[in-house]
Amino acid sequence: MMILSQFINKNQQTCRHIGNLDLAIDKILKILSIFRAKRQIIFHYF
Repeated sequence: MMILSQFINKNQQTCRHIGNLDLAIDKILKILSIFRAKRQIIFHYF
């Protein structure tokens, strides 16, 4: 948590809205989970 707070403090100008940052992280996690699901399906067929 210290590293994350330091990152946010250093990038206050680019990450002013923590809510938007949370939404971006949520989208990234969803995309990663979709890729993982696709990879599992691909490996399932081979």
